Amino acid sequence: MMWNDAIRRPLAALALIALLAPVTLRAQAAAAAAGEGFGTIAVRIRPGAIAQAELTAKPQSFKNPEQIIDEGKFQPDEDSSRILTLDRAPATGTKYLILDVRLGANRSIGKHDYLMRIDGRDYKALAIGNEGAPYDIRRTEIRHEIKSGDPSLLKTMLDVRLLYEVPPTAREGTLVPVLKQAIPQSEVSFKFSVSKE
Repeated sequence: MMWNDAIRRPLAALALIALLAPVTLRAQAAAAAAGEGFGTIAVRIRPGAIAQAELTAKPQSFKNPEQIIDEGKFQPDEDSSRILTLDRAPATGTKYLILDVRLGANRSIGKHDYLMRIDGRDYKALAIGNEGAPYDIRRTEIRHEIKSGDPSLLKTMLDVRLLYEVPPTAREGTLVPVLKQAIPQSEVSFKFSVSKE
């Protein structure tokens, strides 16, 4: 009898989380879609929160892919300091969409984890990068691992950027999770801010 209670309670808690999480995300997405200050609220996703979604035509810095290939440095952390950067503008007829993600402790996010759906068309992320660092085509995932036993570190967030190329007239979109998980993630819709070029 005790064994049944030990299993039943955690399963009930998981079922409650599964029921409430999509409702919470839909409410946050509705607030953002209604124009209630997307820059002032965080739209929650499983690895953390989207702090901002900015549409820009400004060139972005990348680690030089030709130098990476020439030097045979195929791991993202392999002597990256020696690799030069170059600025790359968005392709003709597009703009960059930069999602600023605040990654929670002991979470990860990959550039293949989410599609951006705009007007029924899906766009894959071009790159992922740490805030303030150039994008690196070798990097497919960023982890925010906390190995210390200090509980205050579990509240820290890591700023990560996902980069998409989208139509220049886009003003809103839906982030679509690609990975199938036991507790499904909801799609999240929000408006974009537009940088002043």
